[in-house]
Amino acid sequence: MPTNNPFIPTPGTSRPAPAPSSAGAPLPGGASDSFEVDLTDVESQGLIPEGAYRARCANVEQSVSKGGNPMFVWDFELLEGSGKGRVLKVFTAITPAAMWKVAETVIALGVGQTGEVVKFSRSDVVGKDCGVTVADTEYNGNVRSQVQRVVSLAELEQLKAQA
Repeated sequence: MPTNNPFIPTPGTSRPAPAPSSAGAPLPGGASDSFEVDLTDVESQGLIPEGAYRARCANVEQSVSKGGNPMFVWDFELLEGSGKGRVLKVFTAITPAAMWKVAETVIALGVGQTGEVVKFSRSDVVGKDCGVTVADTEYNGNVRSQVQRVVSLAELEQLKAQA
C-alpha cells in the first residue's frame, strides 16, 4: 500500500531516504533546493459557510499581541456543519477598549458576568460548549472564515431559530 508520508520513500523505488537536517528531523525531498510533497489526498479546508455553530473551547492561552498588549488566545472547535472538527482562533486583547470581547467570551462560556472580577482556570473553560458566529473576513488580501462572536448556547438557539 503506498504511503503519503513524504518522509518515507515509496517501497520499490530507488529514491533515497531524506537527509537529516541540522535539527535532526528529516527534510522532505532531502537536503537540496528542490522539494517534493505528496498532496494527492489532501483536501483544502476552504471557507466555512457563514452562520451560527455549536462549538467547544479546545484551549485558551495567555499571550501578548503584536502591539504589546496582554491577550487571551482561544481555540474553538466547530461541532457541526461542513466545518465540523475545524478549530478557529479568537484573540481577546486585555485592554480597556477591548474588554467587551473578553466579557462576551467568558459570559458565553459561563465563567463570569459583567460587573464582577472574574477568575477562571483553563480547566474551567476547556471542554465547555458554546456558540460561535462565523463570517468571512479579509486579512492581508486573503479571505478566511473567522469567529465574529462567541455566544451562550441559549443565544445560539435563538440565532438558529431566526435563520
